[in-house]
Amino acid sequence: MPDSSGATVFDDLPEWLVVDEILFRLPPRDILRCRAVRRSWRIGTSTDKFILDHHRRQPSLPIIKHREGICHLPVLSGASDVCSDKKIRPFVRYTPATIVDVIHHGACDGLLILSEQDDFYICNPTTRRCASLPHPPRRPGLSSVTVVAFYRHHTSGEHRVLWVVMSHATVEFESPDYFVLTVGSDKPRLVQWPIVSPAAESSTCPPVHHRGSLHWPMGLSITVFDTVAETFR
Repeated sequence: MPDSSGATVFDDLPEWLVVDEILFRLPPRDILRCRAVRRSWRIGTSTDKFILDHHRRQPSLPIIKHREGICHLPVLSGASDVCSDKKIRPFVRYTPATIVDVIHHGACDGLLILSEQDDFYICNPTTRRCASLPHPPRRPGLSSVTVVAFYRHHTSGEHRVLWVVMSHATVEFESPDYFVLTVGSDKPRLVQWPIVSPAAESSTCPPVHHRGSLHWPMGLSITVFDTVAETFR
């Protein structure tokens, strides 16, 4: 509570302590309220490190496709809880024009990759903001480009997308090309793919992330992509 001069107990604390030890432990909704109190708190809670570290403290919320759109499904606290429509919180609402076209391709650190027809977007469900996501160029003729995986490169801390570009020729098969593209960049890097069979699209068969690598079932074997070295094996 403020005293007669308007000062509060927070005025006696270092700013780093307030941000890193107090605000850091608050729920997201309370942090948003605190950001409006002081400019220094707004700056301190806007850094990439604060946002990522705070996100990792939050409980994981399953993402589902609901008749209303792509939604958060709150974690049930007990057997008596009932998963009703009132507890489902859409953050991307469908319209009659988008109910079929919006596809969820991946999630990483609370960020989502969505697409609508040929356009890809990276979205933050917390802030409800989306940005266009560049992708590698298509091949001449009939071809397609889509997301294979979305991950964080632990050495650099960057969020990166693994893309595949495939031709749909009816006469001769062409091996797919795989590219790594850092979020925020428009310069894809080609990745060598030692196997002819293409990896599955993340929207239909998402990879399993285990010990720093992504894993896909490939027939009777498993294909692995090392997210640090960014190579297949």
